[in-house]
Amino acid sequence: MSGGNGLFGGSEGITERGMDRVLLRLTKDDDVRAVVLRIDSPGGSALASDLIWHRLMQLRAKKPLVVSVGDMAASGGYFMACTGNVIFAEPSSIVGSIGVVGGKVAVGRALDQLGVHAESFPAAKQPVAAARSTYSSIFDEWDDATRARVLESMTGVYSLFLARVAEGRRTTVDKIAPFAEGRIWSGLQGKDHGLVDEMGGLEAAIAKARELAKLPVDAEVEAVGGPKGMIERLVAGGQADSEASSSLGPVSARAGSMIGGVARELAEVAPGVMPFVSSLAPLACGERALAAMPYALVVR
Repeated sequence: MSGGNGLFGGSEGITERGMDRVLLRLTKDDDVRAVVLRIDSPGGSALASDLIWHRLMQLRAKKPLVVSVGDMAASGGYFMACTGNVIFAEPSSIVGSIGVVGGKVAVGRALDQLGVHAESFPAAKQPVAAARSTYSSIFDEWDDATRARVLESMTGVYSLFLARVAEGRRTTVDKIAPFAEGRIWSGLQGKDHGLVDEMGGLEAAIAKARELAKLPVDAEVEAVGGPKGMIERLVAGGQADSEASSSLGPVSARAGSMIGGVARELAEVAPGVMPFVSSLAPLACGERALAAMPYALVVR
């Protein structure tokens, strides 16, 4: 997205404003010889994606940029990924979704059936402007002219998306178009279609960045722009892994102990919340959770 607070918008996701600051610093810093961009994003704002794309292309013009795809780099996520000199993905990663979606939900007729009627009074006097005054309102549907204008705008954004991917991948729109139109691909399929270069995780991407920058295999790696310890948890082996084993272990142990202490106290006053609290414990230790259920099922 475009706005947001914090370096990357905190829990709100990637923001153009935060990314711009980070990427500009990395581009200008001569001590940074190569950059690995780790992406796990289903997409978002077309404008924010395009602005980040420009900044990444400026960085790539000065030093190697290697992209490492986590679970997914789809839509706006792939908009960013296509800037890499080399793109790494896991076989099961989701890539592509080169497309644009738009529209709105209009509930006016549904409300009419319930006896609720909404009336709009445009401030603009010009007929065309007045007709567009409820463009984003959930109470009014689009007329044919507005729908055509929206389609025209979406088509323009889609064409730009294709052009950006083609430029980033150093190919042509004609070669990208058959694998676009919003379709998603696995990492393996993406490699077959020219959307991904290599299979591998973050460690492989870091090794490639060192190679492209003509650095030694043990060149220092610094994590920038994410939660402390994120890269260390992802990298297996090497310097980052040794640092992770020394720093993250005690932190995880303390976090787990803290969760355990809270759980014991809650168990005494509200036994029913124990399953919910214990389901959060893996998160404190850097693990992933599919769901934390706010209730317990007791089988007798």
